[in-house]
Amino acid sequence: MKKIIFITAAASIISMSSAFAKTEGNYGSVAVLYNRIELGQLTSTSNTTKTTNSAGMGLGYKHAFNFDGIFVAPGVFGERTNIKSSINDVDEVNLKYRYGFRADVGYDIEDDLAVYLTGGLAFMNTKTVTQEGTISHRTKSAPFYGVGISHEYSKKTSFFLEYQTQTYSLAAAGESNRIKVDNNIVKVGMSYKF
Repeated sequence: MKKIIFITAAASIISMSSAFAKTEGNYGSVAVLYNRIELGQLTSTSNTTKTTNSAGMGLGYKHAFNFDGIFVAPGVFGERTNIKSSINDVDEVNLKYRYGFRADVGYDIEDDLAVYLTGGLAFMNTKTVTQEGTISHRTKSAPFYGVGISHEYSKKTSFFLEYQTQTYSLAAAGESNRIKVDNNIVKVGMSYKF
């Protein structure tokens, strides 16, 4: 009788934890991005800001570890942001690619619904062109953070909505002329579990 009770208790505990173990394993994702960039430039004569919007797309990979409904998912991503703008004496600010490392920490609310916090380090390929024609190509890195929600559509596919924010500065025409970049990103995408 003790063995039957023990086996029944163990089976119920295992089934309870596996019911919450939805966000685990390997995931590949594709997403559409909406970028809202605010460029700010402080010069000796003015303080100017300019907002630019752009659309892009991204790919990602992560592996999620689940601990009774709480998951940790480190991963990598790459995005084509298509951001191109200008401000004051900088004719062109081009932020074409964004890639890096991320980690999500979240909770499976339901069998098919999860919420998470995300953060990591992103690298941006940047290009600035001044009115004098000085061209500067740089790779800039900065931390980012955000929140997300994921809904499992089937055993293999899920859809997600995510918001990220990131702030960094670029040297425009010499180190004394800086451009502050506030990047707000909304991602809508699909993940495939394999």
